[in-house]
Amino acid sequence: ALAGVGQALSEGATAIGKPIAEREAIKEAEVDVAKAREEGTEIEMKSPLAWGGSTYNQVALKSYENGVNSDIKNALLDAQAAHPDDLNAYNAIVQEKIKGYFQNAPEEVQFRSRQFFDQANATVTREITAAAKAKADDQIAAGLITGAANAEDTISNLVRNGDLDAAREMQMQYILDLENGVKLGLLDAVKTQ
Repeated sequence: ALAGVGQALSEGATAIGKPIAEREAIKEAEVDVAKAREEGTEIEMKSPLAWGGSTYNQVALKSYENGVNSDIKNALLDAQAAHPDDLNAYNAIVQEKIKGYFQNAPEEVQFRSRQFFDQANATVTREITAAAKAKADDQIAAGLITGAANAEDTISNLVRNGDLDAAREMQMQYILDLENGVKLGLLDAVKTQ
């Protein structure tokens, strides 16, 4: 009879204590992760056999990962804002900023956050590469337009001076440069006529 009472008390304590431990584990994990990340220390996982241990560990890992990923995303956006069309400068800043994010992170977090970094960085890298190409294309187009204006002046001067052969040769080069600019998509065909 006493064994049955002991069993009932044990089950009653478990029924009441376990849910409380689970709720507390969530709060405790979030606080411990924030403290560990702020201090640059590792987070200690709980025994999965302890009440709330598995919950604590799951919440701690996810919270740590979310924090690292948020820091990574902010670092990428800050570096992109500082160097929207310079991939080398962007990469230098990013590598410097993210160094410490993985340092004390649990191995699982490091793995998943590196995957997050690779995906997010690939997206930003594509955007910067596109911006760099657009900038380079604009510079080439400006050079072609300046060269065309100079060629027009030179052609006019050659015609005025009576050097028609040199003027025709210069005009052919002028037309070829403009056609190449249009073919490459750097110049507008309508505006170059």
